[in-house]
Amino acid sequence: MGKAEELEKLTGPLLVDSSKIRNLLGWKALFTMEEGLRETVYRLDSQITIHRLRGFSQIKKR
Repeated sequence: MGKAEELEKLTGPLLVDSSKIRNLLGWKALFTMEEGLRETVYRLDSQITIHRLRGFSQIKKR
């Protein structure tokens, strides 16, 4: 079993449904789920890079 299959087995499918907030408040997403996840990963990766460049070997756990 590969890593992707193992992760799928652990987490199951990711279901995202914004219909309730859309119906109650008229909210509309500015980005797709994929765009939001890509941006999140990019920003987290950037923060890790910045910490490494500043000489931190590990990000402090809170």
